[in-house]
Amino acid sequence: MFPLRAILLPWLLLVLAWGLLLGASLTGQLVWLDHDYLLKESGLSWYLVLPVFLVAWLIMLGAMMFPVILPILGNSFPDTLCLRMLWKRQTGFLVGYSASWTLFACIALVGDFGVHQLVERWWWLYTHSWLILVCLLLLAGLYQLSTWKRRFLSGCCRFQEVQGHSLRAGLSYGYVCVASCWPLMLLLFATGMQQLLVMGLFTVLMLCERELQQRHLVCLVSGGVLLALAVGLGIYLGIYNALASV
Repeated sequence: MFPLRAILLPWLLLVLAWGLLLGASLTGQLVWLDHDYLLKESGLSWYLVLPVFLVAWLIMLGAMMFPVILPILGNSFPDTLCLRMLWKRQTGFLVGYSASWTLFACIALVGDFGVHQLVERWWWLYTHSWLILVCLLLLAGLYQLSTWKRRFLSGCCRFQEVQGHSLRAGLSYGYVCVASCWPLMLLLFATGMQQLLVMGLFTVLMLCERELQQRHLVCLVSGGVLLALAVGLGIYLGIYNALASV
């Protein structure tokens, strides 16, 4: 059991993140988490799109990832630290951790823009754009079953406490987390980040991967489910589009 003072800051941020997401859902504002909406329909100037997107991304990151790092923050700092120093070191870790994921988000945004440009210029892909989601499901499923996933997930699980400089530790842990979970987060990114249920399911999945002893079984099952979804969705949409074009 962790002392309350050790997890007070991350809990406050976690509650704030989920509160903002639930509030946005109830008021119909979740659309601001969708990068496609920001780029095409929001009416925002191009220099405002990236800051708004990154704020939305960090809110989602806090909601999904802070539950995973609560044990690390609870284990890492001695009780002798005053609250101000404790929060300062925890903030350093969280900033480093968030920076790793923010870099991933920027790369994903640029990649998504490139995919949209390709779709607009390639008629066949334009008429078969549903294949992009199927390919992302396949990628996520195959990665869950890969040796890379096992290696980086093991790195996540070995990281039990913050040692040394907290900002550097946050960057380091963020790197192995990105390497472990990037296909799942890319899938969430591609679907617009508006589905709270999917966010919740992915959060539970990542918690199970890190905290359960049978974590490799969790990866095996989740990878199988994602592959089954990819195959099922591909068959359904393929038949549907073939019939629609007749």
